[in-house]
Amino acid sequence: SIIPIPDEVLHFVLETANSPAAIYFKNLPVDENLPNTPADSRRALDKTSFMSEGNMMLIGCLLGYPFGYALEKDGEIIQNLCPLENRRKTASSEGFDYELLLHTDDAFHPRRPDYLMLYCVRPDHENEAATLISGIQGALEEVGEAKRRILRSPLYLFRAPDSWNNRVPFQNEGRPIVVGRESSPLAMLSFNQGVVMPLSSEAEEALNSLRDALNESQRLVYLKPGELLVLNNYKSAHGRTTYKPRFDGHDRWLQRVFLLEDLWKEPGDPAFPSRVFH
Repeated sequence: SIIPIPDEVLHFVLETANSPAAIYFKNLPVDENLPNTPADSRRALDKTSFMSEGNMMLIGCLLGYPFGYALEKDGEIIQNLCPLENRRKTASSEGFDYELLLHTDDAFHPRRPDYLMLYCVRPDHENEAATLISGIQGALEEVGEAKRRILRSPLYLFRAPDSWNNRVPFQNEGRPIVVGRESSPLAMLSFNQGVVMPLSSEAEEALNSLRDALNESQRLVYLKPGELLVLNNYKSAHGRTTYKPRFDGHDRWLQRVFLLEDLWKEPGDPAFPSRVFH
């Protein structure tokens, strides 16, 4: 069974969802008698209780429609994020030797998430894996007007990150990093190698200035079981520090859900669109 989340919490989500860069929940119901952390970072078939999944769906469906990508985690809607030995040096949720630098998820994709949710099923052994969070608006105020204008120009190429099964080439058409109103800017970015390519030295300098401002203001969150981060994927950038898994069945285990506010974003979208995009 799913333990109800208090009404005041649900009302808070509905009333403030589009305002902050992130919402941090604590003391949510947890699963007891957990199985081993999935060794392949795929579905945990031996998980027999579903508190974590229920919490994420209950809160997530207040914000949007859960969905997945066919080439990321095989289209799973609720994704397990666990360390993999053969992915240790990748800039992905399965890596751990390298810091996962600040980024917004799937910035290259026309159906990029509006929100993503990160729920801690099991922390790492040493509690050294921190989720990095930094707000976009405050960082943009630090870079100055001239560089903000460059970041709003179509001077950047994007491609899929390491987490995708088939890493697509850079897109042919330049896009801006920042869109939206000056008073409420939205951003699509990644500082992980090979994901964003500036098309001029000025574009590179502006992106580096934004990186420095985001790094300066970042916060570290050490997620514990029963804790959930809801990140606005346009108003915040996130990352992860390095850590040391033991591969003993009790390594770090997060679950992730992507959310779209609207599944019908384009003219001609089907009445009942798939929840798994390509």
